[in-house]
This record gives sequence, C-alpha cells and structure tokens, in this order.
Amino acid sequence: MKKKSNLFFHPSLMNFLLVIGCTFINVFGKYIADRLHTPLLLDSIGTALCSCLLGPVAGCLSGLLGFSLWKIFTPVSWLYAITCIPLAFCISILYRRMTFRDPFQLISSGFLASFVSIAITFCLNFFLNHGYTGNLWGDALTNMFSQNGTDHTIACFFGHAFVEIPDKIITLAITFGIICLYGYIARTKKGGNKK
Repeated sequence: MKKKSNLFFHPSLMNFLLVIGCTFINVFGKYIADRLHTPLLLDSIGTALCSCLLGPVAGCLSGLLGFSLWKIFTPVSWLYAITCIPLAFCISILYRRMTFRDPFQLISSGFLASFVSIAITFCLNFFLNHGYTGNLWGDALTNMFSQNGTDHTIACFFGHAFVEIPDKIITLAITFGIICLYGYIARTKKGGNKK
C-alpha cells in the first residue's frame, strides 16, 4: 500500500470518518484491556493507524478524542492526554522511514515508540500516581522489585517498560496488519472492477 502519511491533516469527509473510527478503536482497545486485566494497554492502536495513514496531526486528534471519551467513564487526569502527541509524531515518522514489513524494523520501531511513551508516562505517573502504571501487571512487577530492595524509581521504570514495550510492538503489528488488509481488499476490488 502506498504510504499516505503527511505532516499536516487534510480535512475531508473520509479522513474525518477514519479519525472517528480510529478514536473508537482506541476506546474499545482500552475497554478490553481494562476488563480482561491484560498486561497490555491497547489504547493507541487507532492513534497509530491514523498517524500512519493520515499523519501525526490526525493521530493526535484521534488520541485526544479517544482520551476525552474514556475520561467520561474514568477519573483520570487530563495530563495523560499529552502522551498521544509525541507518540503520534514518532509513529508517523517511523512509518514514513520504514515499511514495518521486516520483523526487525517492526520490533525496533515498537521499542522506539515505547520509550517515547515511557519518557512521558513515567514522569506523569510519578507526579500523579507515586510512579505506578495503573496497570495490574506493571504495578505487580513494580511491587515485586520494590519488595526485593530495588530502588522505587528503578522498580517503577521496570513496571512501565514491562507494559509499554510489548504493548507498542503489538500495536504496530496490528496497525500494519490492518493497513495490509485494507491494501489487499482495495487491490482485490480494483482487480474485480477491471474484469
């Protein structure tokens, strides 16, 4: 599929519909992760998809809208909304520079995206949540390291890394899968119209 990721968002009905669809993907992923208590966040798949297809501004818009919807149901600080902004720009840049088809590129891009996310959420969680991730699995790992005598800051970093790294790798894998599926359907439909 041809890469469409641009820096600026080009308003159109189809683009707005894609942003809205990606917003609901974010909310649905977060809902599933919370209900099933997964070690993943699953709340940035829509942001990643929008960032790849429409650029970082659209990715930010999708992430902010998803966060706003999620905040209606949960008492979470608005400060966490800023995490989607650098993440959207990071993923958009990575997508323009790489295809994600090579497993090494996909995993290394997931690592880079996760460390961008960790850099922000780690600081925010220290300010708002005593360093805890808010994820059952990440907090359990933090407590395990703390109880074994590890410095609380280091223990919290491990907790964040335990959640964020696999989450972003899986997020990019799902995003790339959706893009490939869309490209396959578009090619099949185009081929069918030629007959």
